[in-house]
Amino acid sequence: MSTITTQSPITQGNPTMPNFTEHDIRTLAYKFWQERGCPSNNLPEEDWKKAERILMSETDEQEIAESDEHDPFYLSADDTNNS
Repeated sequence: MSTITTQSPITQGNPTMPNFTEHDIRTLAYKFWQERGCPSNNLPEEDWKKAERILMSETDEQEIAESDEHDPFYLSADDTNNS
């Protein structure tokens, strides 16, 4: 197993860190490495960055959905089908 020692600004004590941990990034990056067939000429930074991007986009989507739920003018799909 390869050890990823690189950290990005996201994982370096950022007070606005999203709802995922460094462990989540590491786990997903490891999954990507496994999906590529566990190559010996590994590029762990690429898997790490890809995992960060995916987790960040999921967090952004979750935050948007949560903010929409609190918006009094937001119509859910169920609301639009009732008209």
